Amino acid sequence: MLSCYVLGQSHSHLDIVNPKKGHFRWSSALSIIQSDLDEIDLTQLLSRHGLSFGIKSNLTVKLNTLFSSSWTNYPISSGYKTEYHSRFHLLTLGLSKNISTAEKDYGVLFSIKTPLLNRQFFYLDDSLTLEEEYFNYIQYGVSFYKLSPPLVPTIRFSQKIFNDTNDYQPGNELNLNFNINFSVTDDWTLLWGAAFTNKRKSVLFNQINEPEQNNIFFNYGILYDISQKLTFKLGCSFSFSHEDTSILSFRSTYRL
Repeated sequence: MLSCYVLGQSHSHLDIVNPKKGHFRWSSALSIIQSDLDEIDLTQLLSRHGLSFGIKSNLTVKLNTLFSSSWTNYPISSGYKTEYHSRFHLLTLGLSKNISTAEKDYGVLFSIKTPLLNRQFFYLDDSLTLEEEYFNYIQYGVSFYKLSPPLVPTIRFSQKIFNDTNDYQPGNELNLNFNINFSVTDDWTLLWGAAFTNKRKSVLFNQINEPEQNNIFFNYGILYDISQKLTFKLGCSFSFSHEDTSILSFRSTYRL
């Protein structure tokens, strides 16, 4: 996100991280996720879209959505069976504030968001079940980035805290990310980093539905500035955990 500034162009890093006051920013991301869970193969397409508006130069309001398509291949007595599902999951509202200034060579970004609508899917007696929730969690985060051309390291911590009263109660989540951007040319930036996630146990009818999970992800990718307003990102990541997971993601951001 900071490649334009690092490469010596005229942008302030505040304008790269946040939309300008009175301006909109649109982003779209498509992720392809492949997971192997014992004898079950799961392939997912996650489609995320976001619209941001600059209330001030350092204060942004955001709307985000999440859609998914999934293919689950699992063994049965006569061979294998594949199930397909397409779902709308999430609409969230959030705020973010950057406490840095254009003259500083670093930034600290605070964010908070909550779901206006959260459609939670889970299996009950081998049948896919849906529960709809509103404002059922708060996710807050803090990010620190340092401008040291051609490198821009970023550290981010976030936590998602649920307040569910329905039958299915997801576990709280904690995330810690470290990433480095390396500017190669005026248009190309290399990305790499690592992430740790902790998801507490999920409960269904007061019984453990999913155990607590810890995952470590390593990621790498490239970022290409097509123009001063349009950026494209290609990323890959893989995990070391109880399951084998690989992610290929495509992301585009347009600044109005």
